[in-house]
Amino acid sequence: MDGRMVEAAEEPFREFREAVTRAHAHGQHASLVRVDRVAEGCYMLRRRTRRHRDPVGGHVVEGSEDELVPPDWRAAAWGLELRHPDGFARSLQAPGPGGGPDARMAGRPDRAGRTTPPP
Repeated sequence: MDGRMVEAAEEPFREFREAVTRAHAHGQHASLVRVDRVAEGCYMLRRRTRRHRDPVGGHVVEGSEDELVPPDWRAAAWGLELRHPDGFARSLQAPGPGGGPDARMAGRPDRAGRTTPPP
């Protein structure tokens, strides 16, 4: 089969692969935006609108109250762990008797994929 025919036959698959890659990248970006938004906080969770009749004038008064989400440092910390594991990833290793790494955990990878050498 001619090289150009193979390329033409694979074109729909290439386009599909590129579309899937773009969709994954879009999903990752949207998720990171959500994490950043939670870390910053202060976005509206809900708005309550209340109406009551003014006892003096007799007309209906409407007021609203916004409930805002507080900033959450845990979302920022998690984002740093994932984006910069070399500097911010937590280790899964339990401290040993002297405060150093536990010998039983030697050779097991932590979240960043690093392994502790045996003692």
